[in-house]
Amino acid sequence: MGEPLEGRYANYFELGFTAFEFLFDFGQFDQDTESAIRHTRIIANPTSARVFLKMLADVVAEYEAKVGPIGEAQR
Repeated sequence: MGEPLEGRYANYFELGFTAFEFLFDFGQFDQDTESAIRHTRIIANPTSARVFLKMLADVVAEYEAKVGPIGEAQR
């Protein structure tokens, strides 16, 4: 196995795309200063973005089946 993965907390997200890539920016929002600091950008091709979307939907559905519904968040 390789090196252990670094874990980063994220409660702030920005998404975008170009003709060839999807951009996923992750960061932390600070309520005290009402600002966000982006710390990680993931760049994926459209096929990989579609796979990520399906995987995320599946894991959220599994979570809700085991733990309960997730409340709606504000954007």
